Amino acid sequence: MIGWKIYCVILLIISLPAYMGYGTMRMWDIIDLIVFIISAVGLFGFCWSKRILEQQLWKSFFIICIVWNIYYQYFVPMHQVMDQFSEKGMSQPLLATIVIIPYIPMFIALYLYGFKRIELWKKKIENNNS
Repeated sequence: MIGWKIYCVILLIISLPAYMGYGTMRMWDIIDLIVFIISAVGLFGFCWSKRILEQQLWKSFFIICIVWNIYYQYFVPMHQVMDQFSEKGMSQPLLATIVIIPYIPMFIALYLYGFKRIELWKKKIENNNS
């Protein structure tokens, strides 16, 4: 689990300044920031084995997170970013793939947190029945 904790800290250190550097945020960027914050909370819960909210929420959010990230990276125009990278020969799909790769472990952690951490969620049920 130490690897997951290190990943969590590094992801936050790298991602948060990127969101702050947006300047004027579009509606899409605000939604992306909200999805990222919720994802970070789920990643934290997974890494530190903390029950946060309900398991069903994390199952649903995992799917929302995947769909949103694919939509945001591949279909929402990134004018500010693309202007800089199109001059270097990078297309939006290539750039989107490069951007999404560091988030793949977070998607895996959200999946494991919602679907596979049965013992974590079971403890809550047992505690409620006592």
